[in-house]
Amino acid sequence: MHDIKFIREHHDLLRKDLEKRQDKAKLEWVGDILRYDEEWRKLNKLAEELRRKRNEVSQKINELKKKKEDAAAFLNEAKEIPNKISEIEDKTGKIKEKMLYLQMRLPNILHESVPYGKDEKDNKVERVFGKIKKTDFEILPHGEWIQNNFLGDFDKAAEVAGKGFNYLIGSLALLDQALMQFAIAKLVKKGFLLVEPPFMLRREAYEGVTDLADFETTMYKLQGEDMYLIATSEHPICAMLMNESIEEEKLPVKYCGISACFRKEIGSHGIDEKGLFRVHQFNKIEQFI
Repeated sequence: MHDIKFIREHHDLLRKDLEKRQDKAKLEWVGDILRYDEEWRKLNKLAEELRRKRNEVSQKINELKKKKEDAAAFLNEAKEIPNKISEIEDKTGKIKEKMLYLQMRLPNILHESVPYGKDEKDNKVERVFGKIKKTDFEILPHGEWIQNNFLGDFDKAAEVAGKGFNYLIGSLALLDQALMQFAIAKLVKKGFLLVEPPFMLRREAYEGVTDLADFETTMYKLQGEDMYLIATSEHPICAMLMNESIEEEKLPVKYCGISACFRKEIGSHGIDEKGLFRVHQFNKIEQFI
């Protein structure tokens, strides 16, 4: 989430970024946030002035009582001030809620190298690796090949857990573990700190790392609790820094996350074919900087 101070000072940068993304709705949000912020600061200043006035009135009442003088006028004023403060705090609370709702949904700033494009036709090919080999035999879909060779069981997984889940068996399960260990060793050599995060996060933590309003329907929520299964280890690793400030000289922080990931959404590959793509549960190594 962009800090309100950053939005105040760099709203032009945010607007340019959203123009590049062609997101007209969120482009308007920047102005809305700035208006909410201005209104919130004015009301907050008024509340502070009333609190100061309340202290002054209380002090005056004490002085008059010590002198045994009439303090009725100040007593009436002292009774009115808390109500006024309460009304303002109610308004500022509602404004803050609206402002945070929009703040949390503003995307990160795109890297300057990201090109502008109207649609997929404007996508740039950055690099091509290898060539597709020609074969003199039929290439089976990977899921079918896995099941034929008893390296996985998609049918049984669908029976016991539903579509989008799988059993990895024997050499394929070992390969999955070996690939993760290979990636971990490579990242640790490059100075990344290995982290095994919790597989669940509270709503408050999740709202700090992603737009929960957009993604909540694609995530698994624990019934009766405000907890979610993680969609990637990036989320709990980011939440590990929640409410923390990192000194500039300690940057960059580099973490390597390992976890199972859980997602409700499922791609056409996972629905129409047996396989490992776009499934509900999978293992992943995350590079977090």
